[in-house]
Amino acid sequence: MKKLACVAMTIVFLLSMGGLVSAYDFDTRHISDGFSLDKFQKNHYIEIEGVLTYTYPNDEQDTEKLLSIGWRIGDYIIAMSHTVWMRKIYVMMPPPFFGQYVDINPVKTEMRGRHKNGPWYDLKLKSMNEGRDIAIFILPEGLKKVKKIPLGKLSKVRVGDHVYAFGRCLKAWPDEWAGKASTWKIGIVAAITLYRGHQEIIIHGKMESGDSGGVVIAFSNGIPRVIGLTQIDIGTTGLAGAVPIDYYVEEVKKLSKE
Repeated sequence: MKKLACVAMTIVFLLSMGGLVSAYDFDTRHISDGFSLDKFQKNHYIEIEGVLTYTYPNDEQDTEKLLSIGWRIGDYIIAMSHTVWMRKIYVMMPPPFFGQYVDINPVKTEMRGRHKNGPWYDLKLKSMNEGRDIAIFILPEGLKKVKKIPLGKLSKVRVGDHVYAFGRCLKAWPDEWAGKASTWKIGIVAAITLYRGHQEIIIHGKMESGDSGGVVIAFSNGIPRVIGLTQIDIGTTGLAGAVPIDYYVEEVKKLSKE
């Protein structure tokens, strides 16, 4: 009987602490003391830039400067593939000078990364899954001081969960680094659905140009967890999509076994 009473008391204690809550429970009251969104950004943010060499359908070759953002999982850096490997490019056309997307053939990408305005290090692209919008780089020795992101799970995400999304990751204009004015945006999980053959977290919270690749954070008992990376702005509906972090973890695990 004493053992049963002890077990019962343990269960009550865990419930009171939220220890058996499986879903994310974001609420301003649940943010742990000392947690700071700005601090999270500074500890984990990896600035990425590079050059994409490509050819037009007429075989004319050109280059495009790229800017992205990366986050550490294990000994790898994860990022959005469409920010480092394009198949279309937006160009200005002759009079009346309107812009349109033109198909291109990517040839190679040369990227480098840095943390906290430190020295730049060359990045080697290890794996890419364009279908899931995943790019994975080998973590350079010089960036191994960057902290690993705390990982969440799609299985714990519920419609109605409040989340924070890190935005303004990319350059908004050719000569402006929008990452210096990065912002955190609060949103609500509106749905978890299939999009282009993979699961997508749909968030009610307007994303803007340049937000791709930012982390989406949910909280469990005040502890921040990355549940995905922002990917798309769904028109003017006020909805945005995020690729579940599970897909990135899956790819990293495959590489770690090689």
